Amino acid sequence: MDIEHRIYLKDIVKTLSERQLQHDALRAELQELVRKHLPTLSRKKQQKLIHDDYGQARDTEWIKELSYFIANVLKYDNDFVDYLPTFKETILREINDSIVNARSLSNAVRAAINRDLKQHQAAFLVPLFERPLSVIIWQMVDQYEDEQKSRTPTGGKPQPIVNNGHDYEHACCDILAALGWSVVHRGHSGDQGVDLIGELNGNRVAFQCKFYSSPVGNAAVQEVIAGMTYEGISTGAVITNSSFTIAARQLANTAEVVLLHHDQLADFTALVLDSVSTG
Repeated sequence: MDIEHRIYLKDIVKTLSERQLQHDALRAELQELVRKHLPTLSRKKQQKLIHDDYGQARDTEWIKELSYFIANVLKYDNDFVDYLPTFKETILREINDSIVNARSLSNAVRAAINRDLKQHQAAFLVPLFERPLSVIIWQMVDQYEDEQKSRTPTGGKPQPIVNNGHDYEHACCDILAALGWSVVHRGHSGDQGVDLIGELNGNRVAFQCKFYSSPVGNAAVQEVIAGMTYEGISTGAVITNSSFTIAARQLANTAEVVLLHHDQLADFTALVLDSVSTG
C-alpha cells in the first residue's frame, strides 16, 4: 500500500467512524423517545393486533397505529425520523463522490481503495438502520412485553389463550386472583350485567368483561351499573382487551365505574389497596 493509498483510506475510515458515532447517537435517541411510551404502545398492540378465527394475525390496524405514533408523537423532530431510512445511502453516496472527485488518484490506487472500502462497509455499515422505523419500534415493544411477563404475579407463565368472551372472563378472573382478589365468577345468562365479583381487603367491585375487536360502548357501562345496583355494590369496572368510546367514558364519569384495559388491573389493585391503607 503506497502513501497516497494509505492517506486516502485513512480519511475514508475516519468518515465512516464519524458516521457510526452519529448512528449510535441516533439509535440511543430513538430508544429513549420510544421507551417512555412503551406501556401505551404495548396496550395499543394488544388492542390492534388481533387474530381471526383461523389463527391468522391481522396487523393492519397495529401498523396504522405505529405510523400514527411515528408521525404524531415523534413529530417534533421530523428530520430525525426521515433521516433514518436514508442513513446508509447518504454515507455511501458521500464516500463514492469523494472517490470519484479525487482526480489525482491513479486507477490502481482507486481500485485498491474500492476493495478496502468493501471490507470497511462490512464493519461500519451493517449495524446501521436498514429496517423501517416501525419494525424497530415493534421489536422494542415485543422486548418490553417479554420483560413484563417475567414480572407478572404468575411468574411469567404464558397467558391463557383467549378466543371468545367466555375465555376472556376466565382470563380476567385468573389475573385478579393472582393479584390477591377473591373472585366469584357470575358470567352466565341472567348475570344482571356482572361477570365477576371481586373482593380485596373488604372492598367489593363488580366487573364486566368485554372481549372486543372494536371500542367498547356505553352499553357495557350501563350493564355494570345495573349489576352494581342488583348486587348492592358501590364500585364497578369494565375490563376489556380493546379501548372505550367517548360515550362510554362520559357515562362512566357520572358513576362509580372504572374503565380498564386488563393490563391495568395491577395498577387498579394497587389503588384499591392504597385507599384501604389511607382510608
